[in-house]
Amino acid sequence: MKKLSLALMLVSLLVLITMPLSTFAATNLRFTDVEVNGIDILGTSKIVHVERGDKVTVRFEVESYLADVRDVKVKAWIGGYEFSDIEDETDTFDLENGTTNSKTLTLRIPEDISSSKTYSLHIEAFNNIDSERVSFPLNVEERRHFVNLFRVFFTPGLTVKSGDFLSIGAVIENLGGFTSGEKNVIVEASIPQLGLTTADSIDKLSTESKSTDNPDFDDTAKIDLPPISLNGVKPGIYDLKVRVAYNRGKTITEESYKLTVTGEEITPENVQQNLIVNVDSSSKELGKGKAIAYTIMIGNLGDKTRTFTAEVLGTQNFAKTRIEPAIVAVQPGNTNQITLFVVANDDADTGKHLFTARINEDSKTVKELSLEGNVVSLVSPKTGNYENIKTGLEVGFIVLLIILVILGIVIAINKSRSRDTEEGSGESQTYY
Repeated sequence: MKKLSLALMLVSLLVLITMPLSTFAATNLRFTDVEVNGIDILGTSKIVHVERGDKVTVRFEVESYLADVRDVKVKAWIGGYEFSDIEDETDTFDLENGTTNSKTLTLRIPEDISSSKTYSLHIEAFNNIDSERVSFPLNVEERRHFVNLFRVFFTPGLTVKSGDFLSIGAVIENLGGFTSGEKNVIVEASIPQLGLTTADSIDKLSTESKSTDNPDFDDTAKIDLPPISLNGVKPGIYDLKVRVAYNRGKTITEESYKLTVTGEEITPENVQQNLIVNVDSSSKELGKGKAIAYTIMIGNLGDKTRTFTAEVLGTQNFAKTRIEPAIVAVQPGNTNQITLFVVANDDADTGKHLFTARINEDSKTVKELSLEGNVVSLVSPKTGNYENIKTGLEVGFIVLLIILVILGIVIAINKSRSRDTEEGSGESQTYY
């Protein structure tokens, strides 16, 4: 029996000796060199420092040994980013036994990745059989100065009628690490081919870390630029540039868009007696004991200052009202507003109530607005009053914008007619 066991052991040892060496190897691939942004890191304890927005260049050498390796790919990636994968990979290639191939991959660090953190940079060479992976620490920090143009809004859009107004809003965020924040951030929109520009500024944007620790500091701001008039602009496609200047104007973030101007001209339909009167919302919910504001916009399209008053009819049975200011003056070519505050009585019936707001000039009614107040039994402390105010502000802004558009068009038309009268009818104008 002992002889049989010894014979089996000898046979097994012979089989192991005659097997190819590659059978014992975990892989036939190995990295012989890795550089990240020119820094040799293979076999070291180095931590490579990069910043948000950087391009990270990974150069590596991979070697086959003990056997030929076919259909090899190499992939580099960084984990831990919430919104997508940060990765790059090579095309497929072959390695003969004992040969080395050098390739380069590029990773883009997102602008909004969490900073002041150490991530792992993984590099893997593989095919359907073999695999070899190495990992290295990568420290990601903020740029010293970086203000991001997070989002841009266009009203009515990037296709605008000739003679209309283009309004541009932007959300700006400070992703930089300069501890004092960014002061006097200039936001500018321009159409270079037409020589048109509009701009405004943000006093200060704090750093992201400071705004996280203290709600009194903001690292993000919404800005609305003065509208651009496209009066007299020929139909066509124009370059539109939105840029943010910061770091005392030494650093610029810019985005480019295509603006299409069509040949259709708009005509103000609601202009009567050189006057525009509108309300932010004709119907609102009224909570008992809570003041709700109806904002009435007045635009003066004439050439003289005009004075207006307001009165309310039909609220005696369900609400009390207050008007501020009692008298409003509107300069020529400008707008102003009257605010009507309505408070539902405690004993008011729930449901819809109709009433009227009159706008008077020199004791003469120039506009009547039909309004509605929907008395509700309970206003949610979390949403009711806030949502009414929020909705009123949003609608009020849209209404005001419409008034400004019509106001600008009428003023431009009047100026054009005035020039035509002075210059006579013998000359024509060419727009560029």
